Amino acid sequence: MITTNNERNIIGNKYEQFKSMDIKEIAKFIRNDLKQFKDCKFSVSIQRYSGGRSVHVKLMSSTNLKRFVNIKYDSTQETRFNFSKDFKEKVESIINQYNYDKSDPMTDYFNVNFYSHFNIDYNFQKLIEDKITDTIDSVTYFTKIN
Repeated sequence: MITTNNERNIIGNKYEQFKSMDIKEIAKFIRNDLKQFKDCKFSVSIQRYSGGRSVHVKLMSSTNLKRFVNIKYDSTQETRFNFSKDFKEKVESIINQYNYDKSDPMTDYFNVNFYSHFNIDYNFQKLIEDKITDTIDSVTYFTKIN
């Protein structure tokens, strides 16, 4: 759950409780909250740098392929997929409940507790793409034969 005071002032509902905590500790809480997705394995890492700090969340594996949509297959294009909107919003909501964002991109002003990134592990993405391609190729072959 995220509280919005106005269009450019977003404060996560756990931010006040965790605002003085180190990013490493916040990452532990995010990791624990992500355990609600029993069919998924996540990697949560941090990065510190002169301009701030980041939390990186990667989906390492999942047994539920319904978490992905936007599968496009064309003989001239590669197979592509992404997170379902619902799944992506849930994960980002978990991450953002520890964050605040008082940024104003129109004036190039950025003010956040931490930057966050959520994506799919490359090896897992490749594995899923291969499975999807094999399935589509099998269906296409079967359809042409019959």
